[in-house]
Amino acid sequence: MIKVKIDTSEVTKALDVFQKNIQPEVTKELNSVSDKIINEARTNHRFNSRTGNLVQSTLKELGIDKNSIMAIYKIDDARAPYGKYVHDGQRSWSEDKFLENAVERNEKNIEKAIDKGLDTAIKKAGF
Repeated sequence: MIKVKIDTSEVTKALDVFQKNIQPEVTKELNSVSDKIINEARTNHRFNSRTGNLVQSTLKELGIDKNSIMAIYKIDDARAPYGKYVHDGQRSWSEDKFLENAVERNEKNIEKAIDKGLDTAIKKAGF
């Protein structure tokens, strides 16, 4: 009889380290690129900013739960209730999708940020 035994304890430990690090590392990188996206949206728009409320009401939120990380880019309706009409347009107002455009222009940066977070988590796990 021949037995082949494979010790997977090191791999299991590395996977545990990876699991503990993946969310914080990807979140850190996504937060960084999200700041750039918000700054770009605040500076690259077609509307005339009179009070600055709409520009300053452009926000990001990072949502984290057990299995996902989500970046949300939005206009604070309490601070600039007219923001959705500027962004999406309404009757005589043509749309200015400054938030959407900023995200689209940064898709590659978002992908790079996620890759960088994953790479860091992988390195910390010893893979």
